[in-house]
Amino acid sequence: MAILPKSKFTDDEIGLLKLFGRVREEVSMKGTAFQNAVAQFQAKKIKEMQTNLATSKRVSSRRLSQSLVPAQLEVDDNGDILIEWEGEKYAKFIDQGVNGLERKFGSAYSFNRPIKVKAPESDNFYTSIRDWMKFRGINSVNFKDQNGHLQTKYLKTEKDRRQGAFALIKTIQKNGISPSHFIEDAFKNESGVLEDFTNILMSEWQKPIE
Repeated sequence: MAILPKSKFTDDEIGLLKLFGRVREEVSMKGTAFQNAVAQFQAKKIKEMQTNLATSKRVSSRRLSQSLVPAQLEVDDNGDILIEWEGEKYAKFIDQGVNGLERKFGSAYSFNRPIKVKAPESDNFYTSIRDWMKFRGINSVNFKDQNGHLQTKYLKTEKDRRQGAFALIKTIQKNGISPSHFIEDAFKNESGVLEDFTNILMSEWQKPIE
């Protein structure tokens, strides 16, 4: 699992929130209004990321969407509150895109050399491609032979499906992965993100104590 972009609330930013309680005392306490608000906020952002991912029409599997989970609340060395999320290691590549060997997207990530999958069943990229093929019901792949002629390979056996996955990986590393910004779009409006959390927290603090 990889840590996704975080929301950080500094002392200045949570000044308004302090009017409704002692935030830092509630950070480490379970079942508090603050903890409940964080859980709701994390769930809201996960839903936004999943929706962005689904509507981006990118080559991604259900594994990525289902991997998006809330991380444990933390306070860093400066005393700032960190609200984080976790997901598959390749989430940042789907978000920011990856430059291919031939096609570029201006991404910070690149396929600098052909990918060699030595142990397919333990390789995240390979297993993600297989998951995606199964989810999409892909039973054939197109490729160019050594003479540059377009060929179609039907995936009838396990060996065929493995070879099909490798053919797709070769195409992806050549053409790259265009950015989807499914994470970035959920957090791009910083003032809106803080307002979302503030509203949720205010609602929690205003609930009667049971």
